[in-house]
Amino acid sequence: MAELTRVGRRLLHCLREDVGANATHVPLFRKFPDSVPADTADFYVRRVFSLLLQDPARPCVLCGETGTVRPVSPCAHLVCRTCWDGADFSACPLCHRRIASAAVTWTTPSCARRREASPCTETP
Repeated sequence: MAELTRVGRRLLHCLREDVGANATHVPLFRKFPDSVPADTADFYVRRVFSLLLQDPARPCVLCGETGTVRPVSPCAHLVCRTCWDGADFSACPLCHRRIASAAVTWTTPSCARRREASPCTETP
């Protein structure tokens, strides 16, 4: 019985750890709960899409081509240089953050920068 209790407690600990119940949570909204958006489902979907769109293996959101996206500075959203070069529209096509320079600055992912010095050990 003692062994079963130990295993059960360990299982509960692992489950709490997996769902984040063992961490201190701080609300994302500074004036929580008053400042929480009325449409939390829309807010959630936008956050999930923004995370998914940051993966360099994803297709370009503008043309669908894979392997062509690069992060644009300063927001680091991934866009295809063929579809958007910033020549006319002076903001990121995804978040509409203004890009001050007329020439688009493309950033290099940290893994690629390290690869130049030594092999990258990050896993996607």
